[in-house]
This record gives sequence, structure tokens and C-alpha cells, in this order.
Amino acid sequence: MRLYFPLACLIVVLLNSCSDKSTFPPRDLSQLNVISVTSQSIKKEFNISEIIDTFYRVPLETSPETLIGEVSQVFVVQENIIVVDQGKSKSILCFDMNGRFKFKIGDWGRGPGEYSDLSDAFVHFDQTKIGVLAINRVLWYSIETGIFLNNGPVFKDILPKRIKMIDSLTYSVYTNNSCNDFYCHDFLFTDLDGEIIDRQNKVNKRFKNIFIKNKTPFGGNENYYSQYNDTLYTYEASGLKPKYLFDFENRRLPKNLYPKSTS
Repeated sequence: MRLYFPLACLIVVLLNSCSDKSTFPPRDLSQLNVISVTSQSIKKEFNISEIIDTFYRVPLETSPETLIGEVSQVFVVQENIIVVDQGKSKSILCFDMNGRFKFKIGDWGRGPGEYSDLSDAFVHFDQTKIGVLAINRVLWYSIETGIFLNNGPVFKDILPKRIKMIDSLTYSVYTNNSCNDFYCHDFLFTDLDGEIIDRQNKVNKRFKNIFIKNKTPFGGNENYYSQYNDTLYTYEASGLKPKYLFDFENRRLPKNLYPKSTS
């Protein structure tokens, strides 16, 4: 199977290629895996087997109840395929591994156990429930049945945009609006009650509320990347640790194209 590498993907990658590196966690370049990105290394066409070992094609059941306007996120957990639509339908649908529809997870609304905002969704560390981030609070739903279980943390003084659990006691939160007079932190750690226990990734305040174009800054299970930075980090309870450095050489975004201050 052949895939065509869309220009839009290149633009997203290039936008992440430059920053004031002094604002990010210090990097020991000798410990980093450096990936050189040159015009010669960018392929317009490639075999999917070059980047993926195994893949499955699962056609999802289509009915008036399962219409999806936008595939925002997909989770495969407990032999279930969970599709999050943050766009048109604002719903979370659960299918089995053959693509048959099982149930909706939660409901849109303002009643008990309902969510009136779908900022993000994430799987609990124990893989038994899914959390919905509704503005500044989390609601928990069963992955087995889709029913509401209980309320999670309410975050105070911050407005999370994306959230994950890195262990049974800690949330990692992407916010980019936790600021003082001079700078912001766009990556926070909180406890199970939503209280901030650490702030990471200091950025200039003029970049406040400028978010990466991707739906989530959390790549895979353990990676994190931020706009205008050329480094991919792993995140642990002890903080962000640099993992890969992307060297764009002469293809870096010129500094005169940086966004203007939004403050």
C-alpha cells in the first residue's frame, strides 16, 4: 500500500521547528537522538510498511445513531474501539473490534452525569473508564457500559485544553494559560484533586493561548511536543525529558513569521 505525504503535514512539522530554546527544559544534546529533516529526506510517496509493522482495517457500523462528523480521537482499549467526535455530533461512540456499534459513552447535556463541553477525552490509567474534560472538570464513564460513574477533579485557576494520566496518582495537563506577569507554563502536573504539583515548559507570555494545530500535544503514550520547538519530550512524574531533536537545517521557520503577541 502506498501513501501520499500531504503538504499540510509538512507545514505542521515545520511550524514546530523553531523556538527560543532557552524557555524549554535544558537539553543534553549528547543524549538526544537527532533526526535530520532535509528536502532530500522528505518523501512524497512511501510504503506504509516503512513506518508501521501491523495495521488493521475495521469498517465501523453506520447508522443514524453512529454518524461521525469528525474523528477527533481514537482509543483501542479492553477490546473496544472508542471514537471521539469533538465536532459536529459532540459524542463518544464505542464499537467492538469488528466495527459493530455497542453504545454511546455519556450524553451531551446539562443534567447529572452529562457533559456540556467536550474539550478532551482520555483513558484512565487502569484502563476501565474514560474521562471527559468539560471545560475545567472531569467526568468519568465506564468503558464496559458507557454509563456515568462519578465526577473527577475540578481544576482551579487554570483552564485545561488537553489531559492525560501518567500514573495512578498524577494528571499531565496542557493549558498554556497558567501565567504570571512575565511568562506562562503550558505543561502542568496535578494530583487527583486537580491541585498543581509542578509546572513545566516555561514559554514567553506573548505566546499565551497559541496552541499547536494538532488535536493533542501528547503523542502516543509518553511523548509531548510543543509549538515552535524542535524537541520531542517524554513526560514522567519527575518532569519533561528531551528525547528527539529534529534538525530542520535551512528549512527552519524564519523568526519574522513568529506570531505576534496576543496579550
